[in-house]
Amino acid sequence: MKKIMPNDKCPCMSGKKYKFCCFKRQEFLKEIKAITGGDYIDTNYILSNATKNFPLLKTYLNKIFPLINMSVIFAVNKDLDANMRSIGSNDKTVGIIVIREAPIKQKDYFDLAHEFGHLLTVKNGYPMVQTAKGVPTAIGTVFTNTIMDPIINRVLYSFGFDFISYLEKGFSIQIPMLKSYPEEQNLDLLQRHFIKCLIIEKELEWDIINENIIENKFKTVYHDKYPVAYKEALEFVSYVKEKGIDSPEKVRSLLIKLRADNKMEQYIEIL
Repeated sequence: MKKIMPNDKCPCMSGKKYKFCCFKRQEFLKEIKAITGGDYIDTNYILSNATKNFPLLKTYLNKIFPLINMSVIFAVNKDLDANMRSIGSNDKTVGIIVIREAPIKQKDYFDLAHEFGHLLTVKNGYPMVQTAKGVPTAIGTVFTNTIMDPIINRVLYSFGFDFISYLEKGFSIQIPMLKSYPEEQNLDLLQRHFIKCLIIEKELEWDIINENIIENKFKTVYHDKYPVAYKEALEFVSYVKEKGIDSPEKVRSLLIKLRADNKMEQYIEIL
């Protein structure tokens, strides 16, 4: 790799010379690397590129930024196990959005808006989670997404974002993954938890739209391959609809129940 010289443009894409930018904040860069596994990239570079081509995103961010009231930092991790991921600090003053590539492509603008939605839920007191040491991050992510993704996506759909394309992208990524998973009788505890949470999330998301608009391709897969997990998931979905998800307290209570149902107390901490 070519050594960065002081007068070179900073690799964070701020447009500044390296000596006036990231050269002065090596400890900060190391901290971002440790948290995200990726490299810091300038927030203004990311957002100016995204919003100049997509007025709806600009309108949404102008509305949501004052409500989030956090410093938002971006990092690029090409090996991220998701398209994007957001991380809120415990004191709710800093939000980090990890992306796989920069600049962000238009097909991923829904995901960007979605991650800002996650930061807003953190700011509003909705629970965060932490997985035990050695447990894959995805186990905690799918757990919170079970409830939080439908809440956030309902807002984005009402705002005018293309929720149908988001669902179709999910089909292309998650259905092959489901098909590659073991048969139900061979699932271990963590795999069973993952499958059940994903089913719950998709069932709750389907309530956002008229099912006649687009076929729920997930349902055929998990109905046929995971009938027991599907039955348990539908029972939890009914419980969610009975209790409601319109406050942080209700969501926390639901997550506590789901964690107990899935026997995940030793693997997931609800913060």
